Amino acid sequence: MNTYHILNGDSLAEQPQSLLKADNHSVCREVFMDGPLDLFDEKQHWLNRAEYIHQTFSENRESYLSTVPLEFEKLASLNKKTGIYLWFEEDLFCQVNFWFCLDYLNQLKLSENLFWVRPIKKSWIGFGNHNTEELEQAFNKASKISSAELDTFLKALKAYQCNSNEIIKAFIDEVPPETTFLREALEAQIDRLTKTNGLNRPEKALVNIATQLKTLEFRKIFPEFTKTQGVYGFGDLQVENLWNDLKKNHRHLLPKV
Repeated sequence: MNTYHILNGDSLAEQPQSLLKADNHSVCREVFMDGPLDLFDEKQHWLNRAEYIHQTFSENRESYLSTVPLEFEKLASLNKKTGIYLWFEEDLFCQVNFWFCLDYLNQLKLSENLFWVRPIKKSWIGFGNHNTEELEQAFNKASKISSAELDTFLKALKAYQCNSNEIIKAFIDEVPPETTFLREALEAQIDRLTKTNGLNRPEKALVNIATQLKTLEFRKIFPEFTKTQGVYGFGDLQVENLWNDLKKNHRHLLPKV
């Protein structure tokens, strides 16, 4: 059986793995946990994503459109018998990207031979602390995604898209008890959607860290944030955007240094 790999981000693609070749993998360079998420009209979907990424992270629209969608378009040429290995971690960032990729593959009717490659070390750092040998071990331990599991992941994506605490909670109540990672990631999303005194869980964490460290320096705050809020899997630009918003709109909550 031929194999194909879908990697969550360039860091995995840059690993000197014997498993990867130029023509046997796609890289998901996205942050589907935020912004518009709709594949009813694929062309419009990518245009919407390009605009969102431009507005949020200042990435050039044309650069986005000439790279990100092409990685997904490669999948249309795959044979239904190809074993497709999806390299994704359990944090919210990776999970939403994972669900999106599964949904995309399902629409292409490529759901027969899907395998999930997960880190062998239990840490929110994920594959980031794996060497080449450990990555190959993770590949060898990949689990085939059953039709029931696929259905659960697709439903998770639909619940997430609704951006509703009630809908997400209702879905969590239905998920199999063994999928604790799914429950944890979605509960973190509920905490992100829920605000008390104008702040959600990640924002409160940033305020607490800044207060404890008595600093406004993002370079000192970010590492501590990733230690306590690793379930989100946020990249530095995402957290920096949150931090800048706090400084702009909730400056009175931050330490005076």
